[in-house]
Amino acid sequence: MDIAYFAIQKNWQGKHIGDFLIKQIADLARRQTLAGCQFLTVEALATKEYSAVGFYERCGFAPNEVKKPYKDTLRMYMTLYARDEAIDE
Repeated sequence: MDIAYFAIQKNWQGKHIGDFLIKQIADLARRQTLAGCQFLTVEALATKEYSAVGFYERCGFAPNEVKKPYKDTLRMYMTLYARDEAIDE
């Protein structure tokens, strides 16, 4: 499941709203039964002026690629299930 254009209004940043919403998205992805979903993915903004990479790392995402100098984003992913966690079928 890919997260696109995720942002929190500047005056609401720093209040853990983003963390809460990411957790809600992950929980929803785990509970849905229409399709199999193993990962959340995102293109995290990563420019000199602003980087969302730290936010996504704090939420449990990891880089899925090496940062490329010609890209303003970094592809990241989060595994929805622990390695030893059983997935109900």
